[in-house]
Amino acid sequence: MRTSLIYALAAILIGVPAVAQTTGSIEGQVTDKTGAVIPGAPVAIKGPVERSVTTNENGAYSFIGLAPGSYTVRVTTPGFAPFERTVDVTSGRAVKVDAEGDRRRRNA
Repeated sequence: MRTSLIYALAAILIGVPAVAQTTGSIEGQVTDKTGAVIPGAPVAIKGPVERSVTTNENGAYSFIGLAPGSYTVRVTTPGFAPFERTVDVTSGRAVKVDAEGDRRRRNA
């Protein structure tokens, strides 16, 4: 019984790193053309899974634990033109997608 427990624990511990490496992530920062960060910007991804987050006080965002595949990253912030980019996520890697917002012109 004791030996079985040791083998079971060893199998779990060996399997954890393998599971962690079967996913990837997307991370980045949202700024305006001057480089100023944009906190509270909605960021969404669409691909094998769909998720959405809001940028933090530093304009940063991240999506972790993503299945490998092609994802479209979309940032839609009021007053800025939408940003969209398609990227490939692979196992064990973080894809960096920084979005630079372009302010919309208002009609006078």
